[in-house]
Amino acid sequence: MNTASLSLLDSHVRPTARGLAPVSIYDPTIRRLITSLKSELARKNPIMIRLHAAARYPIKGDRAYRNDLEGHAVLLVGYDDERRSFAVMDPWNKEWGGDFGGFYWLSYKDFAMNNVNTSNGQASALTPINISARVKTQSNTRVLSVEVGMHNPRAIVMDRAVQRMTHVTLLAHMGTEIHTLSATGRWAVGESAKFNIVIPDSLSGEIETRLDVSARISGERPYPYEDNIGVTVVHKLSFGAARNRKAA
Repeated sequence: MNTASLSLLDSHVRPTARGLAPVSIYDPTIRRLITSLKSELARKNPIMIRLHAAARYPIKGDRAYRNDLEGHAVLLVGYDDERRSFAVMDPWNKEWGGDFGGFYWLSYKDFAMNNVNTSNGQASALTPINISARVKTQSNTRVLSVEVGMHNPRAIVMDRAVQRMTHVTLLAHMGTEIHTLSATGRWAVGESAKFNIVIPDSLSGEIETRLDVSARISGERPYPYEDNIGVTVVHKLSFGAARNRKAA
């Protein structure tokens, strides 16, 4: 039987995303929602919210009322508890008028008043598909275990019953070898497609492993949709020298 010591290095490498899988969250208690949003931002996950537009973004004609109800989308990209504010990136061009646009601070108080969905405590976490990888042995066989799923936020997930990941393709580039695996199902937020890849005994030392994932996601908010997105993450696998052991 071939065995080897092995470990997974730099397992927190930031992935390269090709599309995002936004997850709508809510909490009717505004303080709890703010705590949840800060938790997501601390994990480097930006948050999309909608601000009432009429008072902040000059709009000519009768479109102002409709736009105020729909809101203007901005990204929360950080927070500062000393300021009691969120850091905002706003796509509004200041040349269009008004004082907002670009980077600014939005106080927690103003967030509570101006978020279009404050009554529901709603926001959207913008994250790529999650990939987790670990190494293990099964019956003295070296295995790379990979799990693929949508991000599961701390706050209540609005669309857990209808948002799904329905197909996953995984390409694992391990040394000079490429392993292709796929799976079909209906994985909700918080669930994962699971793959096991046998690691060849010929691999030893420190090996760079690239995991390319393509996933199909579907949902019903704000309208029925289906989309294909992808993500790539690179790990380094470190193997001890393989050795033969005889079973007793």
